[in-house]
Amino acid sequence: MNRKKLLLLLGVGLFIYLTTSVGWRPIVDEIHKLKWNFIPLFLIYAFICTLDSLGWRFGFKAGACRVGLFQLFWIRVAGEAVNNTTPTGYVGGEPVKAMLLKRHGIPMTEGLASLVVAKTTLTLSQILFVFIGLGLAFARLEISATVRFVLLTAMIVLTLLVSLFLFFQGRGLFSWIAKTLIRFKIAHHFLIRIMEKILELESHIETFYKASKKRFLLSFFFHFLGWLAGILEIYFILRCLHLPLGVWDAFVIEALHQLIRGLAFMVPGNLGTQEGGNLFIFRLFNLGSVWGLTVSLIRRIREIFWSGLGWMLLAFWGRKEKFGVGKF
Repeated sequence: MNRKKLLLLLGVGLFIYLTTSVGWRPIVDEIHKLKWNFIPLFLIYAFICTLDSLGWRFGFKAGACRVGLFQLFWIRVAGEAVNNTTPTGYVGGEPVKAMLLKRHGIPMTEGLASLVVAKTTLTLSQILFVFIGLGLAFARLEISATVRFVLLTAMIVLTLLVSLFLFFQGRGLFSWIAKTLIRFKIAHHFLIRIMEKILELESHIETFYKASKKRFLLSFFFHFLGWLAGILEIYFILRCLHLPLGVWDAFVIEALHQLIRGLAFMVPGNLGTQEGGNLFIFRLFNLGSVWGLTVSLIRRIREIFWSGLGWMLLAFWGRKEKFGVGKF
């Protein structure tokens, strides 16, 4: 059994254990409180995705993005559907996005370069967001010294990994990985065939970082706004569930949620780890397990809705291409 299947099985097992130990009835009763409020909840995510699409748009060199924001939004929805529902560590949807961009005349390497930049600014802005959230958590909650140490250590490790990735991005990281795999005869024929494209991709990334510093900062800014908009989503859910928590509490919950998701990125769909993380977070607020699982499952319903839309779009676009109907 390979690692991805094992992680998936462990995630499913943890999910089943947590939900059955709390009981489905109280969770379903709480979810039922939202009723038609699921519609504005879905719309809040559309707002978040729009901000992230703007962050992605500024990940292109000036004049290179020949796709409108509306189309970029739906391409992102389709790609994120792949990221959220396949065991690819939240990167499997990026080539899908690049292939969809190619249909609009944007070369694959150029599209992938924009996605590498956008993923970088998204992650860097996430780190800043989580650091602020941790500060709020330490100021507002009674957290033991041990838990504080674990949270800070996890945050520092995550920051170092991202910093190393950013440092080596413009220094031949992808070609080095490809050459290493070739040396060990892993997919070597394929990698030798596309080595020129890998070098072209690195050239695009290096050029962007040297000549587009303002666009890098704008990409970071819009992605950071996207993380802040995530507070609106969690606050809306808390209000619908009539929980006695405010906006700053929602900030802390969202920041800790994103930290746990970041650390458990290899678990497909964060299945089980998201639920366990929410239980931990809500216990910091002295709230029962049912609330943590309820909020987690509400967000999964929102994720399923948008992932379903993304897969429908991919099926629709694939059908149009099959019958030669042209670009969407």
